[in-house]
Amino acid sequence: PVQNSAVYLPNSAHASSIPAPATPSPPSPVTPCGLELSPPLDDLMSITTPEIQENLPCFSRRFSNAVHFLGTEATALSCLTRLYEMDPNAGGGFNSTVEAITRFDGDKGKLVICGVGKSGHIAKKLVAAMNSLQIHTTYIHPTEELQGGLGKIGRHDTILLITFSGKTHFDRSLPLIILASHTHPSTCEIIRRPDSILLPAPIHKSETDSFGFPAPTTSTTMAIALGDALAVVISGELYSSIAGVFSKNHPGGAIGAAFNCPQKMSDLAIQFIGIPETVGPPTTGAHILMSAYRSKTGWTGPGNTSSPPHARSKDCS
Repeated sequence: PVQNSAVYLPNSAHASSIPAPATPSPPSPVTPCGLELSPPLDDLMSITTPEIQENLPCFSRRFSNAVHFLGTEATALSCLTRLYEMDPNAGGGFNSTVEAITRFDGDKGKLVICGVGKSGHIAKKLVAAMNSLQIHTTYIHPTEELQGGLGKIGRHDTILLITFSGKTHFDRSLPLIILASHTHPSTCEIIRRPDSILLPAPIHKSETDSFGFPAPTTSTTMAIALGDALAVVISGELYSSIAGVFSKNHPGGAIGAAFNCPQKMSDLAIQFIGIPETVGPPTTGAHILMSAYRSKTGWTGPGNTSSPPHARSKDCS
């Protein structure tokens, strides 16, 4: 298992394993110059180089490609973190976004997230995350908005538009937030209104330069990570306990079971008044077991003496 960020690549280079594209795509907007990457974690132990089996000639190439991809996305996240730490435009956009969404303290209005294609899938994921944290959110397709979807949007709502290129137009009079790859409003074509808010999610290197093809990979990771950060920050401002809100909205599954497990002794205790007594003599073992089986608490008592639950009786037998 990988223990840290130090990685040794066995007998393979990235350049030889990734074919060059036939026609290069235009470069994606990158993080502004001067934002250096976070220092590497050199003080951690290095991982052991995996042993390559001779009967798996493709292992080296697969391993190298996977590590290159993971390292590229990790670097992009590091650059995005430094951008929001140092760039006032990015920090101001994030702050304005939180204020726009929380301006009614969650009492009225909702967040409407829009996106087309891959951005639409990201929008739906963020809608699920927001709602699980009690941030009223819905998704709408920009095209469907013009064919009956306008009924979803109210006068107290806020629009969040996800578009990597920053060229997808959305004309509404409500507060408009644009999550795009641009780092400054002057370079984003969609920002026509002065009150629009830019939420930058750039990548440090275009996906074509990184992997040899322009498939949405690093850019989608940045958008999801930034959206998740936004959800956690907003929920923290609206509610005193994020964990309490999440547990309330997620009662099912393994997560719900973990939140609903006993937290103190009183959660496990059963009051004597809740233990039914076996009715009518003679009180045999069969009577006690049947009474415990029918009891809501799993306990029963013959007269003034309590008996163990039927499950315990079965274990003892």
